[in-house]
Amino acid sequence: MTIPLYEIVEIEEGEYALQRTDAEEEPAVIVRFSAQAMEFLNSAQGEIAKAMIEAGIQRVEHIVEDFELERESSPRTLH
Repeated sequence: MTIPLYEIVEIEEGEYALQRTDAEEEPAVIVRFSAQAMEFLNSAQGEIAKAMIEAGIQRVEHIVEDFELERESSPRTLH
């Protein structure tokens, strides 16, 4: 089984997306900065978008780990 690869790309100015590298489908995540935020962040928009997306990925990993641990520890009824 092949694990899909994802990339963070700039779609347009102030808009960044997490998308699969091998598919023409809708991005998994889009980060869009307002004009005010873009002015404040100046040239750091891409760096901030990357950090936001990476934090989201880490949180999803923790949720999956917690779910797997909960599933493993729950009692099973055999009939």
